[in-house]
Amino acid sequence: MQRRMSVTPRTAPPTRRRNGLRLGALVLVLVLVSYFQIASASQISLSGARIGYAASLGPCSTSPVTVTNTTTGATATQVTISGLNNSTCSGETVQLWLRDATSTVAATSGTVTASSLALTVPSYTPANVAGAIVYVGGWPVTTTWTYAPPVQLPLVSCEPVGGGSETCTVAETFSESWTDSGVMYWQKMFQVTTTSTVAVPWQVTINLSHSSLPFYAASLRDNQPGGLVLVSTSGCSASPRTVTVKGTTGWSWDTVTNTHSVEFMVTGATPVTGDSLLLSC
Repeated sequence: MQRRMSVTPRTAPPTRRRNGLRLGALVLVLVLVSYFQIASASQISLSGARIGYAASLGPCSTSPVTVTNTTTGATATQVTISGLNNSTCSGETVQLWLRDATSTVAATSGTVTASSLALTVPSYTPANVAGAIVYVGGWPVTTTWTYAPPVQLPLVSCEPVGGGSETCTVAETFSESWTDSGVMYWQKMFQVTTTSTVAVPWQVTINLSHSSLPFYAASLRDNQPGGLVLVSTSGCSASPRTVTVKGTTGWSWDTVTNTHSVEFMVTGATPVTGDSLLLSC
C-alpha cells in the first residue's frame, strides 16, 4: 500500500515578488519614455537649432558704429546708426540707448537692413546726451556719439531779395521791454542799410528764439501798420522761431541805397495780443 504525500507548492517570499514587479514596471516606464523622446525629437527642426547655436557663439560683427543726431533743433526724435556690417548682420536686431551722465534719456530698437539705419526715438535733448550704447544681435559694439550743436541765428539778418551780388545789413537801434496787466512786451527798432549806390531790395529775418530776448514771443506786431510785408515764418513749433519781412513798395521802403536807409519797429508779446500781427502762435 502506497502512502500518498501531499506537497505544498513553494512560493517566493513576499518581499522578493514585490521587488520583481517593481523592476518590471521600471523597465516598462524607461522603454516608454525613450519611445516618446525619439518621437518628439523627430518633430524638431534641426536647421533652426543649428542657427540658434551658431548665433550664440559670438557677434555678427565687431566693427564700431557711429550714432548721429540728424536734426538741428533743441529737441529731436531721430538718430542714424552708421557703420553696420550688413553682409554679416542683416536681419539682426539693433538696440539703442541714449544716455546722459546718469541715466537713459531715450531708447529704441530696429533691424539691420543696410550699413546705415535711421531710427525714431522718444523726444530727447541732443545737448544733454553724453553717449550712446548699441547692441547688434544681442552683442555690444563699440559706439561713438556725434552731435554738432546748431549755430544760433543772429537776432536779425538782412539779405537782398532774389539774391545778387549786392548786400545789405541790419542793426538794432532801440530796445525796451515792459509788463502791462500781466502781458509781457518787448519792442525793438531796426535800421536797414547798404553800401551800394544801386538800390537793393531787402528782406530781414527776425529770430524770436534768440537768447538776448527777454521771453519767447507768441506774437510779433508791425508797429507801422502796412509798412512791413510778411515774406515767411518758420511756424510756431519750429526752433528757432523766425519771421522774415520786407518793406512795402508804397512807402519806398522796399529798397535801400548808401544814401537811403529804412528804419522799422516791431513788438513781441505773450500771450497773443494786438493787431497788424506778422505772427500769432
